[in-house]
Amino acid sequence: RSIHVDSPPSVPSLTTSYVHGTSSVSLLYQTVGQRLDSAVQRWPEREAVVCVQDGIRRTFSQFQQDVDKAAAGLLALGLRPGDRLGVWGPNMYEWILFQFATAKAGIILVSLNTAYQANEVEFALKKVQNATDVAFKSHSLTSLTQS
Repeated sequence: RSIHVDSPPSVPSLTTSYVHGTSSVSLLYQTVGQRLDSAVQRWPEREAVVCVQDGIRRTFSQFQQDVDKAAAGLLALGLRPGDRLGVWGPNMYEWILFQFATAKAGIILVSLNTAYQANEVEFALKKVQNATDVAFKSHSLTSLTQS
């Protein structure tokens, strides 16, 4: 089954978080966190995330625990549902973790392209008015933030 709709909406509206046209596939009225919880119920010991380059393998159950801890940590830092968190980093486990943790905590994830130059990062951060930002350690990101 395709995740794409069969036909585009006739008049797109920006009043909700999604636009939906006619489709033979119904929307799932569940959050990302609820879908993860459902997957844990069905397949707790099945691998959910594998990051070969980092040597990380997590089952759905392990991944859910990591997500819940990260979401709780973000809220403990003072972020609130509806706040924006800029995430700037390469493809790695922590990026996936923050994608799910922000969704579970109700925080809006703002993905920052790692290919951005310093002026582009500055523009993006000012444009979206993040509550805070996270950058994952890598040589290119570290050198850019020091310039």
